[in-house]
Amino acid sequence: MPMEMIALQEQLQQLLVMQQQMMLLLEHIHGNAFNTDEWLDNNDLCRELKITERTLYRWRKQGFVKPVVIGGKCYYHKKMMERLEKG
Repeated sequence: MPMEMIALQEQLQQLLVMQQQMMLLLEHIHGNAFNTDEWLDNNDLCRELKITERTLYRWRKQGFVKPVVIGGKCYYHKKMMERLEKG
């Protein structure tokens, strides 16, 4: 097996370990397992709230919403969406 493949496999293994650690951290923060059914990404949240991505970006910058960022992708808990809908 070429050295490049071995190095790539080691990097992928490190990424997998990091992902597992992040999931454990999320479980600790939120008190339960990180259930993807309870989380929305940017597109899902915009669609549910009927807002543009620019509005969501502005809300993030203003601190109105605080996503959990995993691998450069933002996730929002559904309870946050319910809070936003109420006012």
